[in-house]
Amino acid sequence: MGVLMPDPEWYGADAAWFVPLERDAFRLFGRRLRVEYAWLILLDSNPCAVELSCGTWIGAGLGSPRIEAVPRRRYHLDGVDVVGRTEPVPVVVEFRPQRYFPGGGVRDGRDFPVVYAGAMQNSPHRYEDGALCLYYPDDPPEQRWTADRSLAELIVLAQDHLFLEDTYAETGEWIAPQADHGFIEEARRTA
Repeated sequence: MGVLMPDPEWYGADAAWFVPLERDAFRLFGRRLRVEYAWLILLDSNPCAVELSCGTWIGAGLGSPRIEAVPRRRYHLDGVDVVGRTEPVPVVVEFRPQRYFPGGGVRDGRDFPVVYAGAMQNSPHRYEDGALCLYYPDDPPEQRWTADRSLAELIVLAQDHLFLEDTYAETGEWIAPQADHGFIEEARRTA
């Protein structure tokens, strides 16, 4: 049984991709922002498996088991200010080769990173694992974040999302436009 390593051309290891992405974020957040390049080692993984946003892997049942190394490019920000909060909120942004979302299949990880910030129960815009649902991945590019924009813009989007969650917690209304994506409804059906 060998170790299956991803294509060495993975975008997260390519300076032509990550330097423009992170440049403005490091200027804006300085030493509060750290980057970690890591490999998640999956023992006896199914080569036809896909990782869910919650970190669980599902397999198609095809292929023989093996050890697989899955790359991650993860940004840790000690804290962002959110309007109405007295304490900064830590943010983690993680880029993976690909990402699965409920009811939508697999997406390229460049344009669909995993973003964690704070915690909120019963948010209408969080995934099962607590990651923020910042936009609907199938929306046109002008209505969602894409990797040709900056990491700083993605972090600001997370800040805005936290403010919207706080407002939702107080009023019961999401005061910004939102896609009718059905993630919450799907989670309720499967619970």
